[in-house]
Amino acid sequence: MTQTTLFNTSSINQNSSKIHEVHPFIISASRATDIPAFYMDWFFERWEKGYVLWNSPYNSTFTQKVWFDKVHAVVFWTKDPWALYQHIPKLDQCPFLYYVQITLNDYERELEPCVPALHKRVIGFQKLSQKLGAHRVIWRYDPLLLSDTISLVTLCSRIERLANSLSTYTERLIISFIQIEKYRGVQTLLASSTHKRVREFNTDEKYQFILFLKEIEKKYQIKTHICCEEKEPFVYSYVNPGNCVDRSLLLRLLTERNEEKNEFRTFLHHAKKDSGQRKKCSCIHAKDIGQYSSCLHFCKYCYANANDAIVRARYQAHKNAREKDKDLPSLIPKEKRDAIRSK
Repeated sequence: MTQTTLFNTSSINQNSSKIHEVHPFIISASRATDIPAFYMDWFFERWEKGYVLWNSPYNSTFTQKVWFDKVHAVVFWTKDPWALYQHIPKLDQCPFLYYVQITLNDYERELEPCVPALHKRVIGFQKLSQKLGAHRVIWRYDPLLLSDTISLVTLCSRIERLANSLSTYTERLIISFIQIEKYRGVQTLLASSTHKRVREFNTDEKYQFILFLKEIEKKYQIKTHICCEEKEPFVYSYVNPGNCVDRSLLLRLLTERNEEKNEFRTFLHHAKKDSGQRKKCSCIHAKDIGQYSSCLHFCKYCYANANDAIVRARYQAHKNAREKDKDLPSLIPKEKRDAIRSK
């Protein structure tokens, strides 16, 4: 099977811009924002409507109409496991397979001002795992970073404490090293933070951390993966590459449903690497439906948020539009998004 269903060539004209129609098999909700924490009611409303409009953050004239008629799976991403937990009954009534990537870091004192308290997130992770199964709840510690007060020893100690609490509730840990030089927005956010001198790992520190990661893997029986490491490819000699939109896991979920033969299984067997992701990413094709600068966790290392004022303005535009008319096809109203972006 080819992957043409991911990029349907049909398009329609609307307000002098083309809307490109796509029919993905997999939805990502979302790498760009925390939909479970802040926009889950909108997600369910759009599911009932059968589509969402996605606007490119790089080209204001490029819009996709993302149809759900072919969707067989959704990958959720969140920093608030309780937010998704409360929606399990409704999610279980939906026809798609799903699993969740939970970013559970220990930076709330320094760089995560608005995430729930760490102990609450740990308990939420455990409860979610008890409901969904450990294989469907993936732990992310992302990004890995160092500073004057977060030494490599401190970071490893924090991760091991979490591994001790989560090891029986997940099968996998995915990490990535922060990339500050590559993202100007990350530099700007870090400069606005009260926690100063956050930095990237050097080569020796990455090597020492990889050795620690292998110890964690052996001690706690958690498979470890590294996401999109481009500077130091030697790490992949020790740890598997990350595959957050995971072919093997989705095949496993299909088997659990006793769906041995269907078009989604055929798609999974032939699916290629997602060309829209970074070079070292091992994810297969999925369509993300989130929008940048809309996450109210306000993490100071985030590549997806601009300044806090823009985030608040976009979230308020979303709320106002839904209160006025619940049929909101895009996460952020286009006219509001463009006006806010131009400020």
